[in-house]
Formats: sequence, structure tokens, C-alpha cells
Amino acid sequence: MATSTLIICSLCQEDNETSTAVTWCAECEVFLCSECQKYHGRSKMSKNHQVMSIHDYQNLPESMLNIKNNCEDHDLKYELFCGFHDCACCTKCIKDKHDNCKGLVSLGEVVGNIKSSAFVSQVKTDLINLHENLKTIKLFFSENLSALEKQKLEAISRVHTMRQSINNHLDKLEESLLDDIRSEFTNLQETIGNIKSEIDSKTDKIEEKQKDFSKMVEFSTDLQTYFGLHEVEKVIKQEEQFINKLKSADKLREKKMKVDCFDLDSAVRCTKEFAKLSIYLSPENLQLQTKKESQLQSYFKNPVLSIVKPLIKQRFKIPKYPVHISGCQILPNSDIVFVDQEKNSFTIQQCWCICQRNNDFH
Repeated sequence: MATSTLIICSLCQEDNETSTAVTWCAECEVFLCSECQKYHGRSKMSKNHQVMSIHDYQNLPESMLNIKNNCEDHDLKYELFCGFHDCACCTKCIKDKHDNCKGLVSLGEVVGNIKSSAFVSQVKTDLINLHENLKTIKLFFSENLSALEKQKLEAISRVHTMRQSINNHLDKLEESLLDDIRSEFTNLQETIGNIKSEIDSKTDKIEEKQKDFSKMVEFSTDLQTYFGLHEVEKVIKQEEQFINKLKSADKLREKKMKVDCFDLDSAVRCTKEFAKLSIYLSPENLQLQTKKESQLQSYFKNPVLSIVKPLIKQRFKIPKYPVHISGCQILPNSDIVFVDQEKNSFTIQQCWCICQRNNDFH
């Protein structure tokens, strides 16, 4: 987050003046003092620009400040969005990188009203669920360690109790078994402790992201919010992949320790061990919040689909006599062929397919 320091007007600074800035224009990417703000607000080129106070600007997350309105390659304003590459582009980008891309749409259509979209709500929910999952996993490992501590003590106690019923011939075996128990517990403690430390770090990271997310939604521009949401989505996916790796590696199944004792009364002098240490996993993984499959990705991958509103322009009447339509095909001339499986025949119907996008017919 930006620090609360005195910021100089960008335009005045070009004239070697030091007027204190009061606003920030996200589209011009300049700081403005009160006097320059007046001219900026009256100019035909900039009167509709999004302007925020310096206070709001300083409350933007650091990652939002790095999102620019202009293309880094050509220094031109982003105007279009490529659904295939999932990126904004300027007019020169189209010729250089997106000449064969289909589905280019206006960037305004993609990022407009982004803060009120379902995507914001979903990302917020995903952040909350991810944070809850990390806290659940953290608690799980703490409780697992506590249970392992008790099981370790119980195992040692059983070993000592059994040891009292046998002679000194088993001293070495007893010590070996105790060493195994302590060694296995130490290994488990180290393994789980390392994972817990990593979970602590990720929990702190997600908590910071949640703070940044709230400020982003409240203070950032639509463009900044749009790209910021992508960054948050990347973090969510990255941490979800981490959780899935824990699950697939059976690290979310509780580890348990116990000692299986043998009947040594009849074979006390010829046995090489009187108990067996085993580490086993609980039958199921830890229950976590599951992330629903997002249908909103199609909005950003194929933004054209979100603004196409199909209308019924023609209906086809099925004949009264029994028919069994098993397939259809749209011909190049827009006629439709219906296949009747029962009569081994087909029927051609004329059709006009019309989709509405922004009140234009195609």
C-alpha cells in the first residue's frame, strides 16, 4: 500500500512548481492539484476520466498501482480485449500479436460494472473459503500433533508395562523399540511442523490478500479491479493447488501411532522383538470447503458470449403423424436439415438465425 506522503502535482512539476496534489487521474496517470483539476475536469478530452482523491489513491494495494492504462509495448491506451489470449491490447497490438485472433471486443464491455459483477462476489467467497481451509488445516495439524503426543506416551507406557513382565534378555529390544517410537515421532513432528510453518505463511499471505481485496473493490478503478481480480484468482488457484497437493500426497490424512504387542510369555527368550510400531493414516482426508466450478471464467475467456443475447426468431412445427427426429444440420445457406430416423428421410426448412448484441442484428 502507498505510504501517506506529500505528493506533488505532476503537471505543475513539469513547470518546476511544487503544488500539492489533491487527486489522481487513473486514465492520464497523473497527480493533479486543485487548480489543474479544474482544467482537467473542463477539458473535452478528460472531463469524463475517473479521478480519485489522494487519500483513496494511497489506500490502493501496491499491486493495483502497477496496473497501467497504456500498453507497455506501444505506449497506447488499451482499447480492446482478446478472449483467446485473455489480455488487454491496444490498436497496434492487434496487428502485431492478435491479427488472427477472433472475438476481440471493446475493453469497456469487459471491465464495465466489474465491481457489481458476480465474479467479485465469487472471488471474495473463494478467498474466504481458502482462508478457512488454511485455518482448518492449521488446527488439524495442531490437534494431530497433540494426539500423536498422547499416543506416543500411551505407546511408551504400554512398552514399559510389558517390559516389567519379561527378563533382562529384552533390554536391548525394549530400547530399540523406544528409539523407533521416538524417532518416528520426531520425524512426524518435524514433517508436520514444516507443513504447519508453511501453512502459517500462506495464511498470513491470504489474510493480507483479503485486506488488499477489500481496498481494491472500494478504491480502485474498474480496470485496476479487473486485473487485480485476475491476480487474486492466480493466488487462489496457486494455494488451492498447494492444498490439492497435500491431499493427493495423503498429507491431509491424520497420522496415528500405536504399538501392537505380541504374546511373549511362551517365547520370551527366543524372541527378537515384543512389539511392533506402525504409523497409519485415517481412512479419509480432512473435510474442507470445496470450491465450486466457476462458470465465470468463460466470461473472461470468451467475453463475447456474455454480451450475446439470442432471441427466438422462428419456430418449427413437428407434423402430427409420428416422427422420430434424430439429428439436424445447418446448411451453408442457413437452411436446416431434419433427419427422420423412423422413415429414413430428411426435411429441409428455411431458417433465419439472428443474434442480438448491443441492439445490433447480425
